[in-house]
Amino acid sequence: MELRALAEIVGKASLTGVDLKYLRFGDVFEQTFLKQDYEENRSLEETLSLAWEILSTLPESELMKIKEDYVKQYYVSVEVEV
Repeated sequence: MELRALAEIVGKASLTGVDLKYLRFGDVFEQTFLKQDYEENRSLEETLSLAWEILSTLPESELMKIKEDYVKQYYVSVEVEV
């Protein structure tokens, strides 16, 4: 939320590349993960796969709180347009 407020004040052009990726991550997380359709019935495996797909929009170096073994196993390097 703070980053979105900052982007509104100073403009997206003033944000760093990592900041822009966090903004994009937040948008994708809300649209894809949180706004699951009422009729959608995801399995736990599908949910975890989707979570890693969304987490992979961030630079790998930003996933410091996740065990390195998990990051190595599940992180998929993805170029995301910001």
